[in-house]
Amino acid sequence: MSDLMYISKGPHRFVISKLFGKILIWLLIIIITLLLISYIYGIWTIELVYSVGHNSQKYGTFIMKARLPAFLSKYEKKKSLTDLMKEFPKVNVTDVTQIAKPTCKDLIRWNKTAIVLALIYQQNMPFARIPDAQYPILTADCAKFIKEKQYIIEPITKEEEEFPIAFSILIYKDIEQFERLLRIIYRPQNYYCVHVDIKASQSVHDGARSLARCFENVFIATKLVNVLWGSYSVLEAELICMNDLWKYKQWKYFINLTGLEFPLQTNLDIVKILKIFHGANNIEGTVLRMNKDRVSYIHNMTHSTTISKGPPPVPVTLTKGSVHITASRAFVDYVLHDDRALKFKKWVKDTGIPDETFFSSLNHSPQLEVPGAYRGIPESDPNTYPLLTRFKNWGSKPFDYPCYGLRVRRICTFGVADLKLLSERREMFANKFQLNFQPMTYECMEELIHNRTRDEQRGILGFDSTLYDSFDFIHNHV
Repeated sequence: MSDLMYISKGPHRFVISKLFGKILIWLLIIIITLLLISYIYGIWTIELVYSVGHNSQKYGTFIMKARLPAFLSKYEKKKSLTDLMKEFPKVNVTDVTQIAKPTCKDLIRWNKTAIVLALIYQQNMPFARIPDAQYPILTADCAKFIKEKQYIIEPITKEEEEFPIAFSILIYKDIEQFERLLRIIYRPQNYYCVHVDIKASQSVHDGARSLARCFENVFIATKLVNVLWGSYSVLEAELICMNDLWKYKQWKYFINLTGLEFPLQTNLDIVKILKIFHGANNIEGTVLRMNKDRVSYIHNMTHSTTISKGPPPVPVTLTKGSVHITASRAFVDYVLHDDRALKFKKWVKDTGIPDETFFSSLNHSPQLEVPGAYRGIPESDPNTYPLLTRFKNWGSKPFDYPCYGLRVRRICTFGVADLKLLSERREMFANKFQLNFQPMTYECMEELIHNRTRDEQRGILGFDSTLYDSFDFIHNHV
């Protein structure tokens, strides 16, 4: 009777007990393995939340709340939030409807009380959104729309006028966020190709076309594709815009964006940075962190097969990077027209996540005479070869930073408590922002860039070239 695992007396009792014990052991092994995986990838999390209930004494009280690891939850967060959030004060609010909206100035300066109040304010105060379907109506009178939204319709400086930039913008939702991004980066001398995912809603397509119709230098891509992450379609959409932009002969550099990004620098500062590049590209590349299976086996769309893939048809250095690039006009010319690039493009079509291989590998293959390609060791690093094109907080080295917003699939969606960090970054753009998540974050970034643009125009804000001109990729390229 001492054996608690038997279900009946007899010779089978020990066998059943032993089998049940083995099952328990394997369950423990599986649980421990999953916990170790979540710990290694930094996805076991502590989230700071505040309770706003019917009891006025609970208003604004902050508590620590544990979330499930990422394999059980849609959202991933950084475990370091536990310590980061301890420095925030408790704020007692008896009536949330009476909270004054905190200023962006206080939020950017890391006023902790203001940050707490901003979180409560955003949770309880409605933020008006403009439906996608409203934009064809709003843009019916383009001149009125441009004036009301305060677009910059004349070059601010001669230096900007003489250095046009070409942008591609890939979108699939949220015309309001796209329009606000376009508004902050728009200059009449630049060029903007907008690729709308073919599976986006009709209201998104109509909204994007109505916006593009109001500007001579903004247009919808000539071909729209069904963009699926991990497949060739991501790279294809970028190449379509590159090709569409090529006919405009004036632009000097190409930068690709999505609708979920925002500039960290003014247009003038971006021009100054690109002039320092002097023909160099800024494209991430790594061999050490590369997933070799992506290029070793044939992939069917987003799925790997067991069929081995032969070597590239050209002597390219295979690296892993980001689809987000800053590239010289000469690099774009090579990508679109050089036979070696065209052969390599055909080869990467059935690899895994080809957009992270194509641009990166070309930029780290000086033996192919790729304009602007880096001659040094193909290993991007914040200190030696930083990705100045884009600031992304992945939560893992070498791109590991505190995230006070929300991690989704490892990447940080920025919140109001991230504004100070964003204001201090030297990259040109940041990824990512969501208008539906802590909308004051986007508002304050708009105010920050607007104020810096104004101060540049007044001559009270300068540019520190020493933040950029010492990197090896600028001085050691084809």
